[in-house]
Amino acid sequence: MASDTAGKSIELENLRKLTESGDVMEALLSTVKVVMDAPTDTTIASVASTLEKLMLIADTAAKNSEEIVSAINKLIWLERSGTLDALISAGALIKIMQDSITDEVVARNAEMLANLGLIMSKFSDEKAMNMLNAMADAICRCEGDIKPAGFRELIKALRDEDVKKSLGMLLNLAKELGRNI
Repeated sequence: MASDTAGKSIELENLRKLTESGDVMEALLSTVKVVMDAPTDTTIASVASTLEKLMLIADTAAKNSEEIVSAINKLIWLERSGTLDALISAGALIKIMQDSITDEVVARNAEMLANLGLIMSKFSDEKAMNMLNAMADAICRCEGDIKPAGFRELIKALRDEDVKKSLGMLLNLAKELGRNI
């Protein structure tokens, strides 16, 4: 019974030291010393080990207190502004995307880009570019509603030189396309 009272007074003394001095390290060291001076037991050794770890944490916190307070203030701001939830969601999305990118997906996309490069290289010569530009300009200049045309309108349109050139180009395209199919 007397040893219980002595143990409680040591705990109270250490608690008083912690609250009065404000020096966490000194109080923790004092507590470790008391525990180490006590009869050795597995429980006491475990407590001493835990206190040593707490001392390391407290020492690190004391050395970096300004940074810790700054980080906590930023975390509070992120939470209050709703940004923290958005960041967590963005992180989850990145993780999902990262998990879904497989070697097969990368290979398929690489093949598709290579094929697109081959197609684009076909249109890189000046004649092909001029043809594409002419087609794009013609599409942009088409105005009004498109009216149905029959055989009579086709025969009448064949008298126009521009239509003749276009028809010649389309026939030439059809011929070359037929050779390559």
